[in-house]
Amino acid sequence: MKGKSLRNKTGSAMVAAIFVAVVIGLWMAAAMQSSFTEYKMSTRYLNMQNALNLAESGLEEGVRGFNDGSWSGWTAYSNGYYKSMTAPWVGNGTTGEIKIFVSKSTTSPTIAAEGSLTGADGRTLSRQIKVDLSSSSLFANGLLARRNVIMNGNGVTVDSWDSRVGNYSSSTRASNGNVASLALLNTDILLNNADIYGYISVGGTFDVNASFHRNGTLGEWGDAGGSKDLTRVTEDFYAELPPVVTPSYGSWTDVSTINGGSSDINDALTLGNPLDTSPARYQAERINLSGNGDNLVIDGPVELYVRRNVSISGKGTIRITPNGSLTLYSAESLSISGNGSAYGMQNETMKAEKFMIYNTTPYEGGTSVDVGGNGLVYAVIYAPNSNVHLHGGGSGGSVSGAIVGYEITLSGGYEFHYDEALADLAGGGGLNIDFWRELKAVGERLPFGDPVALNASF
Repeated sequence: MKGKSLRNKTGSAMVAAIFVAVVIGLWMAAAMQSSFTEYKMSTRYLNMQNALNLAESGLEEGVRGFNDGSWSGWTAYSNGYYKSMTAPWVGNGTTGEIKIFVSKSTTSPTIAAEGSLTGADGRTLSRQIKVDLSSSSLFANGLLARRNVIMNGNGVTVDSWDSRVGNYSSSTRASNGNVASLALLNTDILLNNADIYGYISVGGTFDVNASFHRNGTLGEWGDAGGSKDLTRVTEDFYAELPPVVTPSYGSWTDVSTINGGSSDINDALTLGNPLDTSPARYQAERINLSGNGDNLVIDGPVELYVRRNVSISGKGTIRITPNGSLTLYSAESLSISGNGSAYGMQNETMKAEKFMIYNTTPYEGGTSVDVGGNGLVYAVIYAPNSNVHLHGGGSGGSVSGAIVGYEITLSGGYEFHYDEALADLAGGGGLNIDFWRELKAVGERLPFGDPVALNASF
């Protein structure tokens, strides 16, 4: 009886052990299945993220092509440019591919890109992105310096108006006269007793006590003199300021052919034709106008490259007629000052974008751009490597437009009026993202596998 009982107990123990082993085995199988499922899910998630990264790399390639204006390696279609490229850096048994399409536009391109990954199992995952871009303006601020902005003396005023709604006056003036500096030190903006009716943007920390004197104002028109509205200060400011590219002026007409054989403009001369639909292009050695009757008249769209200095003083004048516009490239220093409001710079269009000044020096602080006198100057100055000085305003001197410089100094009671219309002057300041969207729905995904059909989608 005892032997039978012992055998029964042994059999029961074996059954229990087998049961436990089966349960553990099933649990381990379930755990392994769960782990394998999680592995597949994590791998799929990782591949989906990598596919999105590839699509974003495609967008960057599209932006590069647009900025460079070079479509080497791309296939041109009626509505844009197509490119396909492999991504050998993906690795881990997967292969990657990037396909890109950039619409034909000079200012506001649409770029779409697809990133796809094919795993070792032959399955392909892809993600698509589409963005609408627009060119931003170099002149989104009134005064923008790479380093210092300094305002000396009393009576210096900065404000704004929009030339699209009329001329500057007490009824059209506004409080968007933005002053900006890319510099990091709080002493790089010294506004002293100036009245800033607008905003301040700096690349570092702004110290109002170090920058302003007691009588200086920051705020809106109507605020009490000496008040400072620090909600109008932005720190960690950044902007792209590309160097001025010297134009390929070799084929431009030398003014000597219409100026008595001289490449120097130092007497009366008229350039441009009001009937021209594209700019007449000229080159000159220097401009030096100082006497009565020394007038350079611009009577149509004109681009002018000056290889040396530009100097307008005394009773000399650059006069832009209502039919004219001038884009002036100066390789060396430029100085415009007039002996009275009738001399110096006469932009009869009263539109700053009709007189664009570019200083092409590549050396930081190597040249200067000086604007002075009692006249009303309507101009846009882009001189990221030059020191810009506005001075000698007297009772009526002012500049209306926008200025980008290496260092900017205002003194002598000068007024500066930022034309807000220049913020919409496309080009030069990089690209803004107006619309970004991942294309997920079946009906919105683009046919990247068929470039002809893809072209028709734009």
